Amino acid sequence: MTFSEVELKYIENVVGKMCKRRSPGHLRHQLRTVYVVEGHDVTVYQERPNWNNPREWTTSSAAKFKYNRKQNVWKLYWMGQNQKWHSYGPLPESIRIDKLVVEVDNDPHGAFFGSMTERIQSSDLLPHSNNSPSGVDRTFSNPSKCYRGLDFLTHESLLDISL
Repeated sequence: MTFSEVELKYIENVVGKMCKRRSPGHLRHQLRTVYVVEGHDVTVYQERPNWNNPREWTTSSAAKFKYNRKQNVWKLYWMGQNQKWHSYGPLPESIRIDKLVVEVDNDPHGAFFGSMTERIQSSDLLPHSNNSPSGVDRTFSNPSKCYRGLDFLTHESLLDISL
């Protein structure tokens, strides 16, 4: 049995809101976060212009929520470099999808959206101090200027950061 209309509205309210937050209007031409419901799976994707043909968009998988109706539990997965889904170890399951969505949105381990995007802010292009324990500053701002695919990694103002 697939999701009921009430369940779909709840998913839209929880997952859809996260996707909208991660797709601000001024960036929608550079980055969109969307979700798709298939059976009992809710998959979150990021869409962005192709690096060598900006008129074509590429899609990358970010997170997957799988609902097991018999156990009444949601399971959380992340996409590995091998293009296979892996159970998310820090919080593998919950009876509430909203708890898992908060984990994905916060992305404390960089498993879903990557370690560089988890702390993007919105003031200017210069790196900011975030008191990182490793001494490496990974907080950047103005994503409309520095985050388009992976080219934010090569922007002149960011080259002096050693990762």
